[in-house]
Amino acid sequence: MGLVNKNLNNANPFFAASNLIGPKAGEFDSDLFGIFHGWQQDTTQQNNQGQRQDQCNQQNQQCQYQWLISADKIFSSEWEGFEEYARFFDLDFHIYKFSMSTDGKASDTSICAENIKVCIPNGSHCAVIQSHLAQGKEISKIILKKVSFMLDKTVTMEEKEFSKCFVQTFSRKGEKAIFSFRYSSYKDTYTDFKADGTKKGTAGVSVDLIKWEIK
Repeated sequence: MGLVNKNLNNANPFFAASNLIGPKAGEFDSDLFGIFHGWQQDTTQQNNQGQRQDQCNQQNQQCQYQWLISADKIFSSEWEGFEEYARFFDLDFHIYKFSMSTDGKASDTSICAENIKVCIPNGSHCAVIQSHLAQGKEISKIILKKVSFMLDKTVTMEEKEFSKCFVQTFSRKGEKAIFSFRYSSYKDTYTDFKADGTKKGTAGVSVDLIKWEIK
C-alpha cells in the first residue's frame, strides 16, 4: 500500500532527501561489482557507466526508486513510515539446485542458497552488525525493499524478506561496508504499477530451506 511522504516537500524526495543514509535514488555504484568479484573496472568501463547513469537520470519515471534495508532496528532514518530502514547500495543473491544422474535418469536435489551479500554505507550500524557476528546473535528478519515515488505516495515495487538470519562476514572498503548473512527462509515479492501509481499485479515466491517447502 502506498505511503504518503509527509516529511519531504520536494516533488521527488529520492533525489533531494538527506535524512536516509546511502546512495541517491537510481544511483549506479561503479565500484560495486568490483567489490563483490575482486576486480577494478578500467577507465573506459567507468566512462560508459557514467554515460548510462546520465541517461538513467534523464528518465525520471524509471529512476525514481530507492533500495532500503531493515534488520531488527539495526538501521534507522527520519523518513516517515521507514524509520527502521536505511539506504543500501546493492545486494548479491543466489539460489540454485544441483542435478544428479542415477542409472541414466536425472534427479534434482533440494534447493541450495548462498549467503546474501549486502553493500551498505558506513555508520554506527556497522558496529551493531559486527556485534551480531561476534556473538552469533540471530536477526529475526532482514527486509530489502525497492520503493518508488509516484505522484504523492511511495510504493513498494520489490520486497525480499529473510527470516532467522545470522551474520557470517563483515568487511570494509573505503566508505562502504559489506556484510553477508545466512537465512532459513525467504519471501520474494514483485509488484507492477501503472503510471498513475495504481497496482497492476503482484507475483511472489516463498521458500523454506529447512522444511524444503516452496509456495
